[in-house]
Amino acid sequence: MMRALFRAVPIPAASPPFDSVHLRVYYEAIYTGTEVENMTGILPADGAKTPWPVVLFLPAINGTPENYTWLGREIVTQGFLFATYTFIEQAIPTVEPGLSPGLDTRVLTKDTYGSGPGAITVGPILKELGAMNARGPLAGCLDLDRVILGGHSAGGTIAIQNANPGFFPGIAGSFAYGAHSLGSKMFGFETGSVMPLCSARPLLLMGGTGDGVIAKSASRYGLSQHASATAPIEKTFESLQPNGRSHLVLFEGANHFAIAHPHDETCARGFLDDAPTFDTAATRAAMRDVILDFLAYAARADAPARERLAGLSSSRPQAIARALTR
Repeated sequence: MMRALFRAVPIPAASPPFDSVHLRVYYEAIYTGTEVENMTGILPADGAKTPWPVVLFLPAINGTPENYTWLGREIVTQGFLFATYTFIEQAIPTVEPGLSPGLDTRVLTKDTYGSGPGAITVGPILKELGAMNARGPLAGCLDLDRVILGGHSAGGTIAIQNANPGFFPGIAGSFAYGAHSLGSKMFGFETGSVMPLCSARPLLLMGGTGDGVIAKSASRYGLSQHASATAPIEKTFESLQPNGRSHLVLFEGANHFAIAHPHDETCARGFLDDAPTFDTAATRAAMRDVILDFLAYAARADAPARERLAGLSSSRPQAIARALTR
């Protein structure tokens, strides 16, 4: 069974009261019926598949952990630990506080990009996961030399920009849905500029052809308001160094929140999204299969999984509009 543990993690780069992350860690547990388990609800890890590679999932702005529990369940059943979190910040003084993946705007400008991690949350969370690996119910169960960063929307952007072993030595790869690496005009980038990504680890970029949020945010990057919903993602993919380890998968008709289930419509900018024109269950199933193959390849060097990813361009499921390997 899948269970969750919770931690409050100090974020040294943040200011009170917005200086801690509420971390939620999903793992495969086993119920043995002891009195301690019955009274506390804390179940020991099922050690049969440990040590688990770690998937740290960075949420969208105003995205809650519940949006991604379905994905966490699928990932945990394949022998991974899945962690995500809630972090409240006020990144821009004139904007209301909200949930955030934890952007470090100091290193996201044209002059500072690449000088350090673009997230203030990833380092402290990895440190906390190390502490959980040293003691408690998950002691000895985590493989922190095989960490995959994943994310949705802004969280996906931060995930792919921080998948750099120079920042975090244990990084084994990254994946993102509804995210790209175009530079914002607000941070001094010229129209259409792509903030470069590290090519040292496998990468999976995913998007939906019905993504209204990306399409209607095009002005941030100096693009036309009529820009394609997937153009920024495709431009990011085309900027990557060809090495056979980077993958692009676009889902037919899927909107920005196709990965969020159930999607909480009181949060984020779902009102910008196109109305669903896709089979949501079939799309999530296809997304699950693609992500699990990527994780098996990136964390375990699974050759058949890599071949399935590379073969998507020819043996494409109905839910997938386009698939490329670079």
